[in-house]
This record gives sequence, C-alpha cells and structure tokens, in this order.
Amino acid sequence: MQIPNDRIDQFIDLWERAFGERISRDEARARAHQLVELYRSIADDLAHDRGAAAPPPAADGPEIADPPGGGS
Repeated sequence: MQIPNDRIDQFIDLWERAFGERISRDEARARAHQLVELYRSIADDLAHDRGAAAPPPAADGPEIADPPGGGS
C-alpha cells in the first residue's frame, strides 16, 4: 500500500501538533503504516465478533481525515 506524499505531509503536520515534534517523511510513512495496520487489526476483530468480513482498504490507500476545526 502506497500512501501519497501529500497525505504523509498532512500526517507530519498532525504529528507535530499532537506531540510537539517534527518527524521525517520516512518516519511518518512508517508510523502511518503502523497506524493503518492497527486499524485493520481492530476492524478485523470487530467484524469477526459481528460475524462479518471487514471492509477492504480503499484502492488508493488510506484516507487521513482533516482534523476538527478545518485543518491547518
């Protein structure tokens, strides 16, 4: 799965606001992938508990929503 650079840049900005540190694009990409894998694991567990399959990931990669309040 490839996360577009503009989404990685958005993730970097969100990380900086949340944790007060700027991370590199490589670290941001690794952290974003970890976050997506965590989400998938949770979604699979919830779907299994409900007896349904988890929805497949979007074809163009994960969507990172704008934070409340309109973003940057």
